[in-house]
Formats: sequence, structure tokens, C-alpha cells
Amino acid sequence: MFPHVVGYTHSHTRPRWLIDPQTICGSEVQSRHLLTSTVEGPLGGSIQIPGDSDDHQTAIWKAAAQLVPKLDGGVDHRRGAFADSLGIISSCLKHMNYRDPTDLQFDRETLELIASNVRRIDGKPFVGAVFEDQRESGRPRSSDTSNVCFRTTLRFWHEAKNS
Repeated sequence: MFPHVVGYTHSHTRPRWLIDPQTICGSEVQSRHLLTSTVEGPLGGSIQIPGDSDDHQTAIWKAAAQLVPKLDGGVDHRRGAFADSLGIISSCLKHMNYRDPTDLQFDRETLELIASNVRRIDGKPFVGAVFEDQRESGRPRSSDTSNVCFRTTLRFWHEAKNS
């Protein structure tokens, strides 16, 4: 995949979001009731399969994605807000009490507590890309090379002659 960048623009500042993790120190992440399915084996016996179990990193990304709309960044700053949210969630988990860190993505009250302690600051000016879909609505933001149908390697390699 590659983006359709049509130019660059100077932005005044990019907002940043920070939290002092000490403000939520000791907060409790509510455990969710895990759903399980019982599967009967073909030769008898049964096993319990946990449902909806994410790995640790996926759960952090999902919690960060839920935090982004609670920040006051607007549509133009979603990428930056998501990047900052990942750091916020990771640092908060180090100061919170929980049974399973994947529970945070399901705990709306704790996510609200985190969002209420996040503060916005103005970052440094930056140069940002302007994508084709931002300039012309309906145009694709990116393309790929899946339709390239020709050999992309050399058939023979020739050694350089040393003089």
C-alpha cells in the first residue's frame, strides 16, 4: 500500500495529550464476566473455551481507540490523538489495579476517569501531508501494487570488469 500524497501543508501546531498517571494511581479496573463455551469432544468429555479473549497489545489498542473520541482533537488530529492515547493507556495500566489488563477496554467508567485526567497541550508546528481524498472527496487515499503484472527482477546478473 502507498498513499496518494498531493502536497504538504504547514500546520500551526499539533495538539498533544498527556496524563499524570499518579492521578489515577490505585484505581481499580472492573473485571468483566468472561464468556465461555462448553464443547463436547467426539470421544466424550468436554472443554471450556474462553470467548472474546484478546492478547494484551490488541486490548491496549482497543482501549486507546475508545479514548480518542473523548479527547478534544477533532477529525484532523485523530492520528496524533491515537498515538498519544496508546502511551496514555500503557502508562495508566502501570499504576492501576487489575486482574487482567484486557478488561480495561470493557470498563467504561475507568476509561472516563482516564479521559477526565488527560490534558491537552499545544505541540510544535509541523509539516503535514495532504492526501488526495482530502482535496477531492471520493478519491482513494491509497493504492497498492497488486495489479503489477511484469517481472521485477533481472534475469541475468553481469559482473563488473575490473580494469
